[in-house]
Amino acid sequence: MITETPPALSEEKRAPQRQRRRLVFVALAATALVVAGLVRAFMHEGGTPPQSPAVTAPKANVQESPTNILTDGPALFRRAFWKKPTAEDKILHAERREWGEGDSLKKWQWFLVVEPSPELLKYLREQNAFGLTAATAIPAAEGTPDWFAFKEAEVETMRARTGSMRVSFHRSKPLIYATASGAGFTPGAKEAIAKPAQPANPEIAGRLPRTSPPTSQ
Repeated sequence: MITETPPALSEEKRAPQRQRRRLVFVALAATALVVAGLVRAFMHEGGTPPQSPAVTAPKANVQESPTNILTDGPALFRRAFWKKPTAEDKILHAERREWGEGDSLKKWQWFLVVEPSPELLKYLREQNAFGLTAATAIPAAEGTPDWFAFKEAEVETMRARTGSMRVSFHRSKPLIYATASGAGFTPGAKEAIAKPAQPANPEIAGRLPRTSPPTSQ
């Protein structure tokens, strides 16, 4: 059998094919250039994930150091409870802090831990000299002494009818945790320390006045 060889394409017929290939190549090259330009622009204008600004921890609210610290247990006991401690009252810890400038007292704060005598417990609970009522736990304050610490479930906390004094009675141990704080006085004025009124009738000299004592400072 004799096969016939197809005639070669003439130059005129191959020219359109070369032109189409050239156009495809040019189109591909142009597309590549456009894509490359878009990538560069994206990277230049923030294509990478933005960096989170550094977070600075807030500065601790450091309490100003007191200008005066008193640790005279019996004196603080008298100022807190308006009575002298008996021989059975064991003052375990006592601290009064004062912040002042010159002759003025800006604020004060005291902490007291006592093993109370039966007389002190009666004075605070049964006679209720300060009009104590049930209250929430003593708020945690910055700079509270390490020895003034207890679990909320272990104590019964009560608050004075007036002022800021709070007293926590330990449920299983003979312990009292007491604290109070307040503002001071202006220059030229003396800090008022009120005393319970003395009854006129000597037969009831051992009883407390009907009104509760003012705020203890």
